[in-house]
Amino acid sequence: MLSNTMKVMFSSSSENKHKPLMIIADVPCPQDQKDGTFMATQKDKVLFSMITDAVGYDLNDCYFTYLFKSKEEYEATMNGDIVSLKELHKEVLEVKPKFILTLGETCLNAIFLKRGILKEHGKVAGLTFSHNGEDFEVRAIPTFLPGYLVNNQSKVMDFAQDIDRACMQSLGAPQEKKETICVTCD
Repeated sequence: MLSNTMKVMFSSSSENKHKPLMIIADVPCPQDQKDGTFMATQKDKVLFSMITDAVGYDLNDCYFTYLFKSKEEYEATMNGDIVSLKELHKEVLEVKPKFILTLGETCLNAIFLKRGILKEHGKVAGLTFSHNGEDFEVRAIPTFLPGYLVNNQSKVMDFAQDIDRACMQSLGAPQEKKETICVTCD
């Protein structure tokens, strides 16, 4: 079990970016933004417990990032401003993960161009990310934000299964049937 004091740091450009699993959340909370941590609130720690304890996956094999790098960027989008996903595309091409796990409805909307995380979670899709004329294809799976589980305990098993599938797929488990979605940003 993760200790209450352990912090998972937001992945930075100074470290080795090539990780088999990329985990994308929507937006950092103010404390995460200030500390450079990734989903460090108590309710979010269920994600890291599932990855390390239930699945036995090493957090060092994960690259953690946010769809929106700040609350201001997120709020601009919610107010109808168009925010480019160019930086995310660039980041995906730099990391070249074997698999991507996205967290929550906002990531589902922006990355998979779909709505309804209750219906869409757990469905593997093939995504194509483009940046400066370079394309990168990767498989991905959307799941719930860990905070959602606080009031929706019935979804904990679904969440665990989604995480298990993402971790195992990033380690080279047999590929599952997927829907192909082309997400471009040049």
